[in-house]
Amino acid sequence: MGRPSSGSIRRLPSGLWQARISHLGRQLTLGTFPSRQEALDSVAEARSEGTRGRLVDPSRGHTRVAVVVEKWWLTRSGHRASTRARDRVVLDRHLLPELGDAQLSELTHDEVQAWVNRLAARSAPATVQRCFTVLRQVLDSAVDNRMLPLNPSDRITLPRRQPFEARFLRPDELEMLAATVDESSRAAVLIMAWRRCGSARCSDCGGSISI
Repeated sequence: MGRPSSGSIRRLPSGLWQARISHLGRQLTLGTFPSRQEALDSVAEARSEGTRGRLVDPSRGHTRVAVVVEKWWLTRSGHRASTRARDRVVLDRHLLPELGDAQLSELTHDEVQAWVNRLAARSAPATVQRCFTVLRQVLDSAVDNRMLPLNPSDRITLPRRQPFEARFLRPDELEMLAATVDESSRAAVLIMAWRRCGSARCSDCGGSISI
């Protein structure tokens, strides 16, 4: 990435100072500032970011999240059809309705955390995790394309998954279960249960069967 060739500031009729920089043949407006020194500092920072290949065009922060989502979606390849279908549901049901109309620059860390909290209030932790992963991938693409300086989804607090507690059947409960199924399926139930356990009185299950 080339070094920005020049920067300039000017005072506007409002009394604010506007900072601009020339980068890769384009004039980028960095914003307006209350003092001349702040405008100069903005130009210096932009030149430094340009040298490191990290200069972000501030105007691209006005892009709607929905636009970035669809561009990201077109780049996804090599995934199973079921994975793509699941992620499309995440986008259409959870992400776009709430965040789609926002501008990238409006999607702060606090806004992302608030969205995660709203999801957690109505969805299981696993669903929240998947929705967050999709959003994070979308925002990573925005950072890669110099639309954001940093990913606002960094250091977000997610709900913890509840530990799964297995239900084990005692031998007598297994016999009751086998008695309720069709005769043609009874042998299959017993074989699968005993095969997983190995022994009704083994030391691992203490006489309990997991099916």
